Amino acid sequence: MLNIRAHYGTGSPWTELSEKPNRLIMKNILLSVAIILLLLNACKKPNITHYTINADLKAAFNYQVGTYWIYRDSIGGGIDSFYVTKNQSGTSSVLDHNGDGYTNEGIAVYISEQNISPGLADTANEYWEYHYQSSMFNMNYFSLNKTLVQLFPLIDYPFQSTLSGSGAPGAPPYPQNGNVISISNSYTLNGNTFTNVAVVNHIANAPALQYNDVFYISQSAGIFKMRLNHPLDSVYRVWELQRWKIVK
Repeated sequence: MLNIRAHYGTGSPWTELSEKPNRLIMKNILLSVAIILLLLNACKKPNITHYTINADLKAAFNYQVGTYWIYRDSIGGGIDSFYVTKNQSGTSSVLDHNGDGYTNEGIAVYISEQNISPGLADTANEYWEYHYQSSMFNMNYFSLNKTLVQLFPLIDYPFQSTLSGSGAPGAPPYPQNGNVISISNSYTLNGNTFTNVAVVNHIANAPALQYNDVFYISQSAGIFKMRLNHPLDSVYRVWELQRWKIVK
């Protein structure tokens, strides 16, 4: 008599046949779910915050080519002109691997200096940069031999009694020792009245970086007076604005 169990094996062939399709179905389902999740993640709109420049700040200080200021040094008597050579705008981004983050609108205004006093050498290596973002701006000053670069703390606009941080959302303040001396509605100098004025002091006292500067900044004309005291560069000046033209 034949042993039927031995002929068909120890298990049921119908059970084995029914388990194989089930495993294939589960694999297909899991694969489909994974593909759907990947597609949903790929279609997810990045969470990006866009920080634009304050409209009032841009209206007050966004100087264009054609803008110039002529100053007289009340210490040495020399006359210098400063003029805008370039106005450049752009956007910087800080994004994570998911594409989330923020963008900052920025404007850089480049200002060069030319000595127009008879008999005095030109100091063309001296120039300025204004940088604007959000509701703040800062100034970079490149001195005569280009070795002294000052990164000023950001100044809020409308003017406030304290200096601001780095400009990035949530970033700590710059480790600087500047301060806003005063804020006033107007200031009169050499017969000219300047409106909405902040007086800002910035100090450094390190072996390789020493200065004690004061800037008088107005909404109507920009910097109308600046006291530069740079012992390492032998720069001692008190520039007072004589004439100017603003192009925006």
